[in-house]
Amino acid sequence: MERQSYSNYIKNKYGNNVFKDITSYQNSSKQIEILNEDIHFLSKCKRAGIIPVHCRIGKRRSASPNTKKIIQTTEKKLLNRSLVKNYSKRWKIEQKKLQHESRVDEILTIADYMKLKQMTLKKQENI
Repeated sequence: MERQSYSNYIKNKYGNNVFKDITSYQNSSKQIEILNEDIHFLSKCKRAGIIPVHCRIGKRRSASPNTKKIIQTTEKKLLNRSLVKNYSKRWKIEQKKLQHESRVDEILTIADYMKLKQMTLKKQENI
């Protein structure tokens, strides 16, 4: 008996649309995991009062206390904004993931669904 890969098995048994839903589900799971790590890191930075490199403005600091204060508040606002954007992005991806999961859940058999869950967890671990 010839061995098939899981992707070929799903394509042959359920069709390309179901396979696309499965890959979208797995990709969104990976994206959510990455965003959770980003949110955790940015939250820790915010609590500790540390500004990450991507939120810093320029390399030079002004000698004027007024300008320093403006730059510091702007950097804090950038940090807050990136944190809020990550939360909203995660929410949108979670909604897409739920849509794909419900479509896949209706079609796949229990054995195939359990195999899909195992493969999704392996992909998340390999991020």
